[in-house]
Amino acid sequence: MKLQINFQRFRWQLWQHAVGLGWPAMLALVLALVVVGAAKIIVAPMTDQIAVAQQRLLSHRKAQTVRLMQLPPADGAAEQLRQFYQFFPDRNSLPEWQTKLYETASENGVVLDQGQYQLSHDDKGAMWRYDIVLPVHGSYPQVRKFLGQTLARIPHLALQSISFERQKVGDAMLEANIRLTLYLGDHHE
Repeated sequence: MKLQINFQRFRWQLWQHAVGLGWPAMLALVLALVVVGAAKIIVAPMTDQIAVAQQRLLSHRKAQTVRLMQLPPADGAAEQLRQFYQFFPDRNSLPEWQTKLYETASENGVVLDQGQYQLSHDDKGAMWRYDIVLPVHGSYPQVRKFLGQTLARIPHLALQSISFERQKVGDAMLEANIRLTLYLGDHHE
């Protein structure tokens, strides 16, 4: 048994049902189609870009781990711990890392509003944490490129969280709230 569909008749029946629904239902149907189309055009590419950025970050972190593992073997736990702490730059180099962060933002056309910064010391070790909360303004590609380049240029910087917000659905510019942690050593103690 072969199924044959008369498309002209099908379209005519579909049109008759749609006309019978009235203008509010027709408007709702058109808006639903617009939303579905917009989701395919806007959301799908962003999802792909996020996946690519996550993969780059993962490969960067793996490369760091491999580099740490290739350190020459230490003569005991104390020497291993000393070598681990040597991986991190001294806390006195903090202004240099801040400059790199702001230069990268400027290169990518990203506007950094006044952020929140907090330096704290690990009482059990020789590490310093510099917690950074940055409100960022730019397009999604600008923010993504800024973040990728920042993490590549500052290998001891970790992304803690990121959130995006747009004022309107169609706006090209967005506001992002980025939480980062910069890890520094204390080579003087």
